[in-house]
Amino acid sequence: MRILMTTIKGEGHLRPLLPFAGAFRDRGHEVLIAIPESATGLVLDAGHEAWALPQAPDAAADAVWARVGAAPEEANRIVVGDLFAGVHGRAAMPGVMAAVAEWLPDVVLHETCEFAGALTAERAGLPSVRVAVHHAELEGHVARLAAPEVDRLRAEHRLAPDPDGERLRGRSVTLTPPALDGGRREDHYREPYTALSPPPGRWDGDERPLVYVSYGTVAPQGDAYPGIYRDALEQLAGLEVRVLLNTGRRDPAALGVLPPGVHAERWVHETAVLPYVAAMVSHGGAGSVRTALSAGVPLAVLPRFGDQPLNGRAVEATGAGLLVRDSDRLADAVSALLTVPSYAGVAAGIAAEVAALPEAGEAIELLREELAAFVV
Repeated sequence: MRILMTTIKGEGHLRPLLPFAGAFRDRGHEVLIAIPESATGLVLDAGHEAWALPQAPDAAADAVWARVGAAPEEANRIVVGDLFAGVHGRAAMPGVMAAVAEWLPDVVLHETCEFAGALTAERAGLPSVRVAVHHAELEGHVARLAAPEVDRLRAEHRLAPDPDGERLRGRSVTLTPPALDGGRREDHYREPYTALSPPPGRWDGDERPLVYVSYGTVAPQGDAYPGIYRDALEQLAGLEVRVLLNTGRRDPAALGVLPPGVHAERWVHETAVLPYVAAMVSHGGAGSVRTALSAGVPLAVLPRFGDQPLNGRAVEATGAGLLVRDSDRLADAVSALLTVPSYAGVAAGIAAEVAALPEAGEAIELLREELAAFVV
């Protein structure tokens, strides 16, 4: 089977595709990942073939970002609708159509916030499946926010309207733990197991609980770095813990001299080290939440923007973590995660549920079903 995957350029959007891409390739299928030109290196670094998509000028995206205000719901509507569906979707359409015409895939997999893949598949009469980046409630919310702008793209390509985004909520696969999806298990998969490796850093026999701090790759950009990490270290300084910082590809040297028991890395292979972690401090990105809970690690979520507050609330609702509404209470939240057994217990239960799911490669059967339905 030839499988075309499509994504916008953020690492958090590409990463949910990669376990499926690797597993499908290992089973002998051909995989091509279409991504905006400036991000093709991420695909190549992951060992996959990349198709470079045209992307809108930076000025077009900047103009949308300039309209994003403080009201969270309006900000999400602008980012999802005007930016992801409008600016990015419209720019990507010619490139995705070219990939379909030249590479001739059997099926298209698109991540939640990449809309050109689904529309191109519909236009070409191909099955498409969504790789859900978020938990189910938020996936539906994204579809509703995107629907008006996606319908403008539909009209431009002579496709039937979908004003409520129903077709955007079609068949999906996901790595999201079922606990975040209300216990629903159908079409849920797990990442292939990863060989463990010790947490980076020289701990000199220090066996205090390890707290992992990561704010993803977007939050550390610009003025947020290195301040957000220094704030976290100040908060955690009074706890009897070790701290591992993932600086989101920023230079750890900007943090200055780190206290004893603290180590910083540009990038951490999370699935390999999270089994050693007692608690995680996170911005609440969908990927970070998914990965931590799949490893049984309770979370203190300190959100900054976008979907992060919603993800934090979802974590708190499971009982596997806390939404930190005031950054000055971060130490209190982490202390609770380490001393109240229920948080670790719930997280361990979620991890056990994830471990019982089929491995990502099994999703090829779902793709075969979709392809067979179209052929008939």
